[in-house]
Amino acid sequence: MTRALALSGGGAKGAFQVGALRALAARGISFDLFTGVSVGALNAALAARGKLDDLEAFWKTATNDTVYRRDTSVLPWLVRLFSAEAADLVSAARRGYIYDSAPLRAALEAKAGDPPPRNLRVGFVNLESGLFHRDATAAAVLASASMPLYFPVVDVPGVGRACVDGGLRHVTPLSLAFDLLKKRPADPSDELWAIVCTPLKRLAPVPIDGRNALKTLTRTVDLITDQIFREDLLYAADINAALAAGGAGPFRSPKYRRVSLKVIAPQDDLGGTLSFDPRAAARAMELGAAAAARPLDGTELRSAIDPMDGEA
Repeated sequence: MTRALALSGGGAKGAFQVGALRALAARGISFDLFTGVSVGALNAALAARGKLDDLEAFWKTATNDTVYRRDTSVLPWLVRLFSAEAADLVSAARRGYIYDSAPLRAALEAKAGDPPPRNLRVGFVNLESGLFHRDATAAAVLASASMPLYFPVVDVPGVGRACVDGGLRHVTPLSLAFDLLKKRPADPSDELWAIVCTPLKRLAPVPIDGRNALKTLTRTVDLITDQIFREDLLYAADINAALAAGGAGPFRSPKYRRVSLKVIAPQDDLGGTLSFDPRAAARAMELGAAAAARPLDGTELRSAIDPMDGEA
């Protein structure tokens, strides 16, 4: 039996995944294959190396300053005249991104440098071609965690000079996990676990007055990624259901394999995507551990995921 892990994006909410992994490890549940996008790529990179202690230590001490830097050359006077958000937008116009991810790059190179484990794949997007790519190098991990505009694009050798967050295409990297599973002999007991950082119910309403561009941008990104995340999970659930019924249409292809799908998700929103705080991370880890005790079976997903259409 092979057990694969898919870790979703979610920024600062990624501590939830670490708490869930800790709880699963305590129950003797380990993984053979590791995949991730965005913050899930960072978590997967360390988990695949058996560095769960290092991963937990990172989250317990992570602050905004240890993950990214603001552009201090424009910040002081703009903050005095307007706001920190105004300074961030001016920074993006000057250098092409809002936050410098140098602190995160340094931490990644120290803990998850090359050569990478063979049982790891992370997803990222070449912004120039628009294509989704799979790799496991440190550059690929950093690219996967680089939200465009918020963070600088990353040069991934052999792929492109402008690579960014894999969550643009797949917020939950189930396709990466399936690709790795296909390289192993089929076993009806194979399992695919997805640990996501977003509740399966609708996102809570957020007041938007249209005058704060950064807040509007952040909300827009949240809504787009939330939709992709739901479609990723529902597509996997539909494939499994079709295969359980004997396969139909395109699902008869050898590229599809039925697995036991398990999903761990928070009950409520975990907070800001870019708000790194040790106390919030500790709470998210507690919630992840609690959620790991009651994973959803793949057959429960369609009823568990709220529809996104408003009432007519």
